[in-house]
Amino acid sequence: MVEMGAALTLRHERYRAAWADMERARDRASELRGTLVRLVDEDARAYAGVIVALRLPQGDDAERSARRTALDDALLEAARPPLRMLAAAAEIAELAAGVAERGNVNLLGDAATAALVAESAGRAAAILVEIDAGQSRADGAGEVQAEARTLGVRAGEARTRALAAADGRRPRR
Repeated sequence: MVEMGAALTLRHERYRAAWADMERARDRASELRGTLVRLVDEDARAYAGVIVALRLPQGDDAERSARRTALDDALLEAARPPLRMLAAAAEIAELAAGVAERGNVNLLGDAATAALVAESAGRAAAILVEIDAGQSRADGAGEVQAEARTLGVRAGEARTRALAAADGRRPRR
């Protein structure tokens, strides 16, 4: 929806002042769409490591300790693809806000919807990060959770901007 809103803005001379921003938004949204498709596969591969760690033997203290360490590391790695999904979603929400603020006024609903969908996708990814990193005792787990919270705030702020722009710019009868 961000790509579409930006591309359709580029067709109208009325929005010439925003064309450079719309070209960047269109191109970046396209890149992020490709990134997100790849991250789905990365997420599946990363979580497969959790399954492998869960299947490790637990017969004695040494095995339990080795399993716990492997599980902590695997959980942290499993949190990384959703964290990157969340980062992409926050950026998409920001791009959508820009389209809502400067793009074709006839596409305000699309831009606002894109921001809402991006924020929601980001929230879903944040839940996965919180669950996986939250269970891990590996070094860096807390930082991953903190980064997810920061990205969630960014996505929420972008959603708010997009909705405000849609409300403020829409034609009134």
